[in-house]
Amino acid sequence: MKISTFESPAYSVQRVNIDDLVSQKANPNQMTGKAWDALQTSIKNSGYTFPVIAATNTEYDPETAGKPRPSLIEHKDNADDTVTNTEGGMQVADEDVAKYFPYRLIDGAHRSQIIRLGKYYFENGFDKSDDWAEGNKIPEKPGSEMLAYLAWRENFTIPCVVRDIDATAQMSEEILHNTARGAHSLDSMKDIVYNLINVAGMSEEWVAQNLYLDLESIKRMQQLSGLKAAMNDIDECDMAWTPEKDNSYQRKMVAYLIREATTFIENYKKENPDADVSTTGTAVDIALTIGFDKTEAWKRHGDVYKAATVA
Repeated sequence: MKISTFESPAYSVQRVNIDDLVSQKANPNQMTGKAWDALQTSIKNSGYTFPVIAATNTEYDPETAGKPRPSLIEHKDNADDTVTNTEGGMQVADEDVAKYFPYRLIDGAHRSQIIRLGKYYFENGFDKSDDWAEGNKIPEKPGSEMLAYLAWRENFTIPCVVRDIDATAQMSEEILHNTARGAHSLDSMKDIVYNLINVAGMSEEWVAQNLYLDLESIKRMQQLSGLKAAMNDIDECDMAWTPEKDNSYQRKMVAYLIREATTFIENYKKENPDADVSTTGTAVDIALTIGFDKTEAWKRHGDVYKAATVA
């Protein structure tokens, strides 16, 4: 048996000073008060049992090194930016703020906020470190004092896996990690989709495959981001809609095909655990190399397949 040389990022954890870490550009997840208290209690009882995930901040300006950094505790982005998470400091899209921080958070907003808020409270009236160092007056209930204690206990740092990836990959990883838990804000999702397509220049198909969204949802999110984004090809449009020129069926078929191909790959790996499956290309490309029949996959969708082949 050949031994794999792949090493997951989780094997390389480092301490990151909380003051070096800027929040996510768009954070879809919010937490109830009860869950926030539970998180404090969990960290107090067990410490940090798994790291947050960050990346080198592509907006960081080295010339800001040594200069006072903006506080993120009460930060709100500029009026022309969409602030979809109302929890203070939980998202920072403002580049004039982000440029001061070497690292950009990808996953772990609330866990990092424990230390960020705790440091703030520690520096503003809740420093009882002389007692804490002796094991005395350790706070038992969640709140400002417990947050200050937790931040002090962690030396105002947080365990972090730091990824060396570009801004587009950061957005993709961020949403994929968040998909596994929490409730997404539609506003944040549409902002992420809009930025990937209109700023990063990624295709709708790429977004569909990497964010596990169907193409029709992506179209609607772009429309919600503004008529300008939805109508940027207006000069090429006819005066009236004609079904034979509408590509919605083809778009839907591509989304179906990606889903079918992904399922095919997963089943193939289960049935052939020792098989060497390619990791290069789209899900459809990979599936085709191991026997996927996309025509048969299309036909399983009946009327949609007929409409797509006629159009």
